[in-house]
Amino acid sequence: MDIANASEIAIIAAIVAAATQFVKSQTSIKSAYLPYLAVGIGVVAGLASVAITHDTNYLAGAVQGAVTAMGTSWAVDAVKPAAKAVTTKVTDAKQAKADAEQAQFDAAVAKAVEAKLAATPASDAAPTPAPADGGDSSAAQV
Repeated sequence: MDIANASEIAIIAAIVAAATQFVKSQTSIKSAYLPYLAVGIGVVAGLASVAITHDTNYLAGAVQGAVTAMGTSWAVDAVKPAAKAVTTKVTDAKQAKADAEQAQFDAAVAKAVEAKLAATPASDAAPTPAPADGGDSSAAQV
């Protein structure tokens, strides 16, 4: 006598994962309580999977639901650090690429400004200062 078949386990795991994530996103339940919630959902899902597959061993379905929920919760908790590490690495790579593109752009702008300054002839004559009174200096010489 087997506790559950593969289709029951797949049904339980899918229900537990989806329901736990739904409850987590819709409520303010603390993360510490999610594994216990998952076990409760797993028991219900185990009973549902037994009913869906037309099995008659409800106790085995409930136990398998609890065990599968524990495994599902553990798997989610075990994958979180790896997913966070991957996300961090991808974000860092994108930032490094953006920084490199910005540095390249800044260097191109600096080079263009230097080229423009080099191409502009420098005037040897000093600029004529404006009169202090703001008027025309030729009228004062009369």
